[in-house]
Amino acid sequence: MPLTSTPATRFQPFDYLRFAKTEMQGAAHELCMSGVPSAAPEDLGDARPETRQSVGGDLREEWQALVAARWGLPADQLLPSLGASGGVYLSIAACATLVRDRDGGTPIVAIERPAYAAFEVAAHLAGAAVIHVDRPRDADFALAPESARAAFEAGARIFCVTNLHNPSCVALGDDVLPALRSLAREYDAWVILDEVYRDFLPGDVGSDYVAGERIICTSSLTKCYGLGGARAGWIAAPPDVLDRAEALVEITHGVDPMPAGDVAIRGLRHADELLGRGRAAARRGRRVMDAWIAATPDVDWVAPAGGITGLVRVAGMTDSMAVARRLRHDLDVQVVPGAFFGADDALRISFGLPPAQLARALETLALGLGVLLR
Repeated sequence: MPLTSTPATRFQPFDYLRFAKTEMQGAAHELCMSGVPSAAPEDLGDARPETRQSVGGDLREEWQALVAARWGLPADQLLPSLGASGGVYLSIAACATLVRDRDGGTPIVAIERPAYAAFEVAAHLAGAAVIHVDRPRDADFALAPESARAAFEAGARIFCVTNLHNPSCVALGDDVLPALRSLAREYDAWVILDEVYRDFLPGDVGSDYVAGERIICTSSLTKCYGLGGARAGWIAAPPDVLDRAEALVEITHGVDPMPAGDVAIRGLRHADELLGRGRAAARRGRRVMDAWIAATPDVDWVAPAGGITGLVRVAGMTDSMAVARRLRHDLDVQVVPGAFFGADDALRISFGLPPAQLARALETLALGLGVLLR
């Protein structure tokens, strides 16, 4: 499968997040949520933060123990991050500095496509070049191990992938992660796996991190647990990567904020209840979304394995940004343009609203698409 690449650049802004912060707020019909609605203080059992004053010691140890126990991770290979996005940046930057120190030259980062743009902007900020590896829609967004091998053959030493896939929320095939681990060993490379949507899958929670392998996993309490404001993320990584990532924390912001750390611990203590709440919201919305997809002409999707979002292809649409802005202006419907993920014929649509509200929003969306694209 052919690869496409972009050279290293000095700086590339995060256009999706800027759009989210400046244009996506306050719609009457909000179909742009990326995570479940925010948890309330009572969901954490106590609204008052303890605001402990030390960045290390008991606070770090308790946090490590809770994360390790819940996701089956080695406590000494965990580092807090400012959300999963912060973990992605730290992971890419740490690996890029290690590659540069070892090999010289410009590191090459392979990134799945469609993709959440945090990978690409972080890679460019770290001074890396980027190779895109397609997850074709016609193959239900599957990632082919042979495509990953082609990227490593082309010089990539960092490979970025998501499970569940962002934006489609499709799960990785059972053969993919073993193949990526093997390729990382063969090419002396690293795999960065963002698992922030993984806990939407039914059954027990867990992680695909394997100690001793060349894999780094990032996640947070944002998407599934409703604690986005706490920026409660983490990295699970081999010691050499973790040491470099912690050095980057010390360079960029010194220490993590203590109130957020306390909220994270409180959330971890109530993680089962928070996840149950999030999964229930996803199930309720999914029933409404499935019915809308089946009944609405000219839209289709690859059915997500879990989560509250999906990538919906719209027949005849070639400029998702223009369509999204018209929908907001004319009907107060907010969706996420697929252009932010490299899929300009699609919209990322959330189904996290309560069912009756979601049904009204989707009905209004269908009306708008019919008018704009007929």
